[in-house]
Amino acid sequence: VIGAGTMGRGIAASLASAGVAVTLAERDPKALEAGLNGIRGLWERSSAFRKGELTAADLDKRMTLVRGSTDANLGDLSDCDAVIEAVFEGMDLKQAVFEQLGAVCRADALLCTNTSYLDVDVIAAASGRPERVVGTHFFSPAHIMPLLEVVRGAQSSPESQGQALALGRRLGKTPVLAGNCFGFIGNRMFEPYTQQAVLLLEEGATPSQI
Repeated sequence: VIGAGTMGRGIAASLASAGVAVTLAERDPKALEAGLNGIRGLWERSSAFRKGELTAADLDKRMTLVRGSTDANLGDLSDCDAVIEAVFEGMDLKQAVFEQLGAVCRADALLCTNTSYLDVDVIAAASGRPERVVGTHFFSPAHIMPLLEVVRGAQSSPESQGQALALGRRLGKTPVLAGNCFGFIGNRMFEPYTQQAVLLLEEGATPSQI
């Protein structure tokens, strides 16, 4: 998982909860430390932990599955089966990350972007292996929300799509296959809905009326 922010932490927590070993990549050592502490914090604040269904020993065991990396070249991800990018929502940054992944990852590695709106095909092209790239749009908080949009790019292979759907099911998510368009499914519906609410406010409606 690339990026130790809110989404990266939630995705890493989902993977570790399912028994999947995770490398959390973050260039800034302080941000990485905060991310690793944040993952444990997600579990400590869970209802399962408060009810005693998860113990401190359980959390310790899960944390052994998560290791951090500050390798700026992403070399520590070279042997991963799958990589999920969860960096800031900027096309230039995501393209740069996928160019690096294309250079260091195994030829059979599944490369996933957690973009919410951006063009998966443009991101995939930067990797040099677009057939191995799909979108995996987790919803926040990623360790709780069940929906996972698996976004099929123009060149995403059937195998890549199937692997992403299978990963989602292993995490206990409800994976759905989406086409590559602005906002995919959920956000494509959410954006005009929100725009109408803003227009109503501008036209004089009160928040309670909206």
